[in-house]
Amino acid sequence: LGGNSLSATQVVSRVHDRGLPLELRWLFSDPTVRELARRIEEGSARGNDVLITLRADGTQPPLFCVHPAGGLAWFYGGFAPYITDRPIYGLQDPHVVNGEDSATDAHDLAARYVEEIRRVQPEGPYHLLGWSIGGIVAHAMATRLQADGQRVAYLGIMDTAPPADGEIPAPDVVADEEPTTDPNRAADILGGWRDLFDLDDAVKAESAEEVADIVRTQIAGMGLLAVDVVDRVMDSFAVSADMLMDYRPQRFAGSAQVFTATNDKENPAAIPEGWREHVSGTIDNTDVPTHHLGMTDAASLAVIGPRVEQALTETGDREIDSPDIPS
Repeated sequence: LGGNSLSATQVVSRVHDRGLPLELRWLFSDPTVRELARRIEEGSARGNDVLITLRADGTQPPLFCVHPAGGLAWFYGGFAPYITDRPIYGLQDPHVVNGEDSATDAHDLAARYVEEIRRVQPEGPYHLLGWSIGGIVAHAMATRLQADGQRVAYLGIMDTAPPADGEIPAPDVVADEEPTTDPNRAADILGGWRDLFDLDDAVKAESAEEVADIVRTQIAGMGLLAVDVVDRVMDSFAVSADMLMDYRPQRFAGSAQVFTATNDKENPAAIPEGWREHVSGTIDNTDVPTHHLGMTDAASLAVIGPRVEQALTETGDREIDSPDIPS
């Protein structure tokens, strides 16, 4: 009905005050009163939370959003005010949410996620969006869908560099710049985690290690995630780079929309340029004045959200899987 991750945390807190068990993820995976009541009765029993519903209503084909490292897709709930008349789903790391073994290859993970989205939408056109490692997996899903004869009408990539020979992208919790010790210049890099979990302004993070510590301790202490889930979130951060060690992207037959965080890069243009050899069509890049982990905070979404909506509208679900689109 228009709730977001912040209001969801408030619901969880108030339900806990009533002495009832409720996990934040349940509000996304079982987003009705009837389903939540059943889930509370079942307690820790869980179903498949790999594909979660962030918004169920809309007459246009869904937008499927792939998680960054950490494995959670709740951050994408912030797109709901900007994406109109279209369901929004989030894809989450099966290791984090279901306790399955960690993925070791991006192609395998993409294949799993293609199966998940085709249960909801058996045929194209498909609309895919991914942030950081999720951008690489979304691109892999797009090429797999095309290989299966399906149309991919939209591919969005948020602050993701494709792996090059001998190189892999840095994990999501690592900023491109070393944190400064100057208190006047130190940046809070909690990004979307702050809004997602309604963290107090006094809670700051100025390094990747501090982000990890806050995710593990403060968030677990709030009771919004079970302790074992928090541990698997940290696993997802740790293995994300290894999953790309031997991965090389296929060529996507179509165009891509790219969003680049500029505040933590000496050469932001390297992000869209890196995708040119992996996309046959045009690269539409938008610079976002934030750091990598800030791509889903409120200010960044105010830039990214309308651009995604515009691209989805302009695409009009036309077929873009011809390999002869000019660069």
